[in-house]
Amino acid sequence: MCNHITGLALRLEGWLGVENGGRADLWLAQQAAYDLWKARQAGIPIVQRANVLAPLLSP
Repeated sequence: MCNHITGLALRLEGWLGVENGGRADLWLAQQAAYDLWKARQAGIPIVQRANVLAPLLSP
């Protein structure tokens, strides 16, 4: 099952055609970039940084 954004990207691909810039993966990448930009504009959420254990870093 796909979400509505994925479905829309597939419909755009079918309507425009890949040869005319309608690749669904490019539409999804553009949407993800926009969503990330909007989230950053809203402010970075306050989170507590994870504690990395030293044994995990050594071989």
